[in-house]
Amino acid sequence: MDHIHFDAEPEFDWLLYDYSGKVDQSPTETPYYLSIKSECKGDIMGNIYEEIKDKIFSHIGFLDDDLIISVSDLNRLFFIATIEKLDVFQPSLHHDSFYSFRQFIHKPGFLIKETNWVEIMAPFYEKEIFLSIGPYFKYSISGQGVDVYLVPTVQRLLGKTNTAVIHAVQLKHARSLRTDNRVFSNGQTNLDEIRIIHELCLK
Repeated sequence: MDHIHFDAEPEFDWLLYDYSGKVDQSPTETPYYLSIKSECKGDIMGNIYEEIKDKIFSHIGFLDDDLIISVSDLNRLFFIATIEKLDVFQPSLHHDSFYSFRQFIHKPGFLIKETNWVEIMAPFYEKEIFLSIGPYFKYSISGQGVDVYLVPTVQRLLGKTNTAVIHAVQLKHARSLRTDNRVFSNGQTNLDEIRIIHELCLK
């Protein structure tokens, strides 16, 4: 958690995830800790879904280990999401971030800006949405396709389509994308998984 600036008391619970599967005990105090060898983001999110699906929570967010943000910013993120009644949201990206999509770069002067979807890099979901997409993580080890196809489809079905980038909060993505052209244990690349998720959504 060396990319997190602990400048305030968190108004939320942490779940720390060791994706090496080698660290039996949490190196820091957290309410929840999981250590499971995992390949990529979809794999991680699926394991977390299985762990917390019966627990009480209102929202859940997923931060990669290369995202620079402060606890006070995360507190502000949840506060704005509550005020704006957002179902799915993410912080905006600092201009010096590694990025794939320009629509998520910070826009000065906006508190929030509506969008059709948020990236798998740092998504935050309302509980019912997360529980509804959970069974489908097994189809995308990379997690790609979940963001642009699966989540918006489930949102439409649930009638929970209030989605936005919160520009009042920024984070920095400090490392370049590493999923392109990788072949995962299911024999698929990230592009294959996007296609598979798209086809599932059409069905």
